[in-house]
Amino acid sequence: MASNSLTYIELLAEDLTKLLTEEDDNYDVIMIVGKDDDNETFKIHSSVLSVRTPYFKMAFSNRWKKTEGDKIKLEKPNIRPKIFKVILRYVYSGVLKLNELTAKDILDLLVALDELCINNIIDDVQNYLLNNNSNWISQNFVYYHQIIFQHEAFTKLQNDWNNTVCREPILLFYSEDFPDFDESSLIEILKMDEFGIEEVNIWKNIIRWGIAKDTLDFPPSVADWSDENFNSLKETLKNLVHLIRFYTISPQDFYQHVKPYEKLLDKEHYDDILQSHLNQDWRPSVRPVLPKRLSPQRSIESEIINKQQAAIIASWIDKLEPKLGFFATIKTRRGEFNNFYENVQSYMYKTFENPYDFLESNNNNYYNNNNGVELLTIYMCSNSNRIIGEYKEINVTRMNQKLRFGPTTNSFLFSLKINSITNSIISRLKLSHIFSDNICHRVDFGRVKFIDYDPNKKIISLNSKNIFDIRYSDIFQGGENIKVDQTETIRIVRRNPATEN
Repeated sequence: MASNSLTYIELLAEDLTKLLTEEDDNYDVIMIVGKDDDNETFKIHSSVLSVRTPYFKMAFSNRWKKTEGDKIKLEKPNIRPKIFKVILRYVYSGVLKLNELTAKDILDLLVALDELCINNIIDDVQNYLLNNNSNWISQNFVYYHQIIFQHEAFTKLQNDWNNTVCREPILLFYSEDFPDFDESSLIEILKMDEFGIEEVNIWKNIIRWGIAKDTLDFPPSVADWSDENFNSLKETLKNLVHLIRFYTISPQDFYQHVKPYEKLLDKEHYDDILQSHLNQDWRPSVRPVLPKRLSPQRSIESEIINKQQAAIIASWIDKLEPKLGFFATIKTRRGEFNNFYENVQSYMYKTFENPYDFLESNNNNYYNNNNGVELLTIYMCSNSNRIIGEYKEINVTRMNQKLRFGPTTNSFLFSLKINSITNSIISRLKLSHIFSDNICHRVDFGRVKFIDYDPNKKIISLNSKNIFDIRYSDIFQGGENIKVDQTETIRIVRRNPATEN
C-alpha cells in the first residue's frame, strides 16, 4: 500500500538550523557558555531545547529559570563554546558533526552530553571516539581514565579501558603521568589476575608511583635512602604492597629489584618470599599467596578475516559447529544467533606472511617435550570473494630417539566468503593415525601439509583429498590450482593456567 504521507526531514532540519545561523528576534534565551577568554553568548529558543532534552525543560521551568527583562538567562561556564555549538546544531537539526573535532573535543562533548541529559546519542559518540582516536587514547591513558570513570554513562569507554589495560598495561604503568593515577583505581588494577606485564615491572613502577606521591625528597640511588625515606614510602604504599605477587618474581629479578627495598615489606612477609626462592620444600607462612598472573586473553586478528569470521573459526577449533547440516552455520539448536566471541578470546595470535617460512624458522619453538602445535593458515583467493583455510592440530611425541608427529582429527579445512559468515563450510580430518617418524630432533611440518602453497606462483592446491570428509570438494570447488592474493599463518596458543609459569 502506498504511503499517504510525504516526509521532508532534511528540509525541516535546514529550516530549523536557520534559527541559529540567521538573525532572529524571536529568541527568548540568552545563554553564556564558557569562561575567561573562551566564552560566547548564544541566543536560543527555550521551546526547541525543552522538547529535545529534559535538562533544558527543567532549566526553563518557572521553578528554576532566571530572567533578565523578558529573556531567560542561563550560564554554563564548564562547557566550551566550540562544544556547545556542536550540541546546538544537533538539538536544532539532528545532525552531529564530529569530523572537525579533536579526540579531546569529543571527550569534552561526551561530558557535556551527559551533563545536559542528551543520553540517546552517547553510545554512538563513544563508538566514534573508540574507532577513530585510539592513538590519542593510548597517549593520554591516565587523563582519559580520570574523565571517563567519573561518568556512569560511559560504560563502553570504561569497558574498553579495562580490556586495554589488561592487554597493554605498559600504557598505564610506563606513562609519564602514571603518578597521577589515583590509588583506589590502582588497587583495583592490581587485583586483576590477567595482565600482559611481568610482575617485577609492576613492582618497579609502583615504587615510581609511590616516590612521586610521597612528600619527601628521595636520593636517586636507593642505597642512599635514609630510614625516614623507607618509612615514609612504606606508609605511602601500605595499601598496595600486599597486592604485588612477589612469589612469582624470578630469583634474579628478586635480588636486583626487590631486595634493595626489603624495608618496605614487613619482615615476616619478606622472609617468606626469600624462603620461596631458596627452599624447594617451602610452604608459605603468609596467607594467601596470590597466583601468577595470566597473560591476557587475545582474539585471533588478521588482515584477511574479520572478528566474526575469527569467532566462527575459534568455535570450530572448540568443535562447536552443528553435528548435522551440510553447511557449518553458527546457529544454535533453537535457531538463534550464537555469539562465539567468548570462544575466540581463548586464543592468542601471531601472524606471518609466508606459512612455510614461518614453519621452518620457528620449528624449534613449536614444542617442548611432548607438546604439539596448533596452526591456522588462511588464503585469500584471487578474483573471487572466497577465503580458504586449514587448521592443523599436530601432536608431537618422543619415542626413544625418534619424534612421532601428525595431525589429530580436530584438524580441518574450511572456506568462507569475504566479510561474511553465511554458507561457511568446514571439512574435518577423518583419519586419526597419520603419523610420521623422524630420526632428527625436529618436526618436518612439510609432511603434514593439507594445502600445498607455491609462494612464487602464489597458487594453492589440495595435498590429500581422501583424508577429509566429503565437504572438501565444495571448499575447493573442483579447482586444482587456485590463485591467491594474500596468505597468513597464525599460531594458536591455548590458554592453560596450570602451565603458565
